[in-house]
Amino acid sequence: MNNAEARGRELFKDGFYCAEAVCKATAEGQGMDHALIPGMATGFCGGMARSGGPCGAVTGAVLALGLVHGRVDPEQSARPTYDAVRAMMRAFEHRFGSTNCTELLGVDLDTTEGRKDFEEQNLASKCIDFTGAAAAMVEQILKDAAARSADTNGP
Repeated sequence: MNNAEARGRELFKDGFYCAEAVCKATAEGQGMDHALIPGMATGFCGGMARSGGPCGAVTGAVLALGLVHGRVDPEQSARPTYDAVRAMMRAFEHRFGSTNCTELLGVDLDTTEGRKDFEEQNLASKCIDFTGAAAAMVEQILKDAAARSADTNGP
């Protein structure tokens, strides 16, 4: 288990939700941690605020990749971010079969019954796995991008 994966899992176990934990783990690993980071990700947790949408670990990874590779000037290309996000989404879907929260968990978190099933089936253990894996995927994508940059900008 790499540092990002372990930290993402730890943050989830400490009470941060999926998207918050992935963003925070990545930010810490990049020396960019800020008090706003978990809060900006909160609405993405639970499949986009329990709406049954994309997995929060995936959307947290998208936010984390944007934090590192995102544009700071409208003249910059969005391509590096798009490429990184698409690579992460492919890797996540390949590993888990989906990027959708409801499909991954098999319950609808927007219902009382779904939340009850989530608790009774200990589905948080799956979310810990999704969170750790997404954080690890982001870390690997960032390492690969840095290595490519070093290769093209070397001596």
